[in-house]
Amino acid sequence: MEDDAHAMRLICSVIHHRNTNIPDTLTASGVLQIAVEADKYDLSVALKYARAHWLKPKGDEDLTDMAYLMVAAFLFRDMGAFVARSLDLIINYKETYLGLLDDENISQMIPLKTFYLLAERRTRFRAEISQLLFECANTGCSCGWGKSRGEKCALLQSEYQPLKMIDVPVLEIIDNMKAISTEDMGRKYHSDRQYSGYYHETPPYEKTLLGRIESMKRKAGICLDDI
Repeated sequence: MEDDAHAMRLICSVIHHRNTNIPDTLTASGVLQIAVEADKYDLSVALKYARAHWLKPKGDEDLTDMAYLMVAAFLFRDMGAFVARSLDLIINYKETYLGLLDDENISQMIPLKTFYLLAERRTRFRAEISQLLFECANTGCSCGWGKSRGEKCALLQSEYQPLKMIDVPVLEIIDNMKAISTEDMGRKYHSDRQYSGYYHETPPYEKTLLGRIESMKRKAGICLDDI
């Protein structure tokens, strides 16, 4: 495969500190082309600081663009960026990943196993979110705060039935759950006729909705070692 002249020019500009020749932003496909050349000539380390900037999404990427950034991170052998971009693909998009296999810039650059893992992790994430909503809606706590949160979770649970869950990005559901979890988490009085009531303590962060969601996100991202 012939070298891409534009990508090689940018690589040389970075290595030789010709910063005036480097654009402020690059397209996702442009980043991928640079990663291809860097992998070919073993220049990943030389581009360490530049690639950290290039591999960050701008916020307007479609599914294919985000996949380009993930593949670029794979070619750069950048573990942190690869995990982050794979997680973006899992929680930010509802589309099937099958269309990505038709793009040679993607399918020929990264193991096919990656797409099986993306689909598997997203399916599991949806199931875990559904389970978390069920537990939140059926907390059994009779204090004012617990009852209010349970009712709000029940409303979300009724809104996001299984078929609806596959029609929206996982992030949409997470954002709605976070809005519930940001209520006052202080000590609240729990009325109990048998034991004359008691105060339940503030739960540790890892037991809150926010904490459990963060734990799920950490487990969902794909590592380079996974493929």
